[in-house]
Amino acid sequence: MAVTGRLAAVLGCWMLLGGAVAAQEMGDAIRGEVVYQRHCATCHGTALDGRGPMAAVLSRRPADLSGLGSDPDIERLVARIEGRGATGAHVSAMPSYAMVLTGPERPVPLPDGGEIMVYQPVLDLMAYFTARASD
Repeated sequence: MAVTGRLAAVLGCWMLLGGAVAAQEMGDAIRGEVVYQRHCATCHGTALDGRGPMAAVLSRRPADLSGLGSDPDIERLVARIEGRGATGAHVSAMPSYAMVLTGPERPVPLPDGGEIMVYQPVLDLMAYFTARASD
């Protein structure tokens, strides 16, 4: 599914976890769609509903990501994708993509005033999830 023309308005309005950084400055939904289709859709499905073609043969159903863009938790998302911490690969059936979704890292502000370094493809995925949540 192509990202709609409403993308600029949606991304301009979305604020990352209450921080002052707009999503359009952090990620690109069109690149995020490419990343998603290449690495995520096989399990999570093209509708982001956890019903991809591989879902039936997995021991645990993939997560429904369709609502993720409306209230993202950047720390949890990064931990799950990269296999970090208590929510990462050791407690999930999802493999780590730390060696796949790499590239330039960007600091992302957190609600507590800190920041987390996030690879650009992950930021692009977040922008894609946000664009899809508004469809």
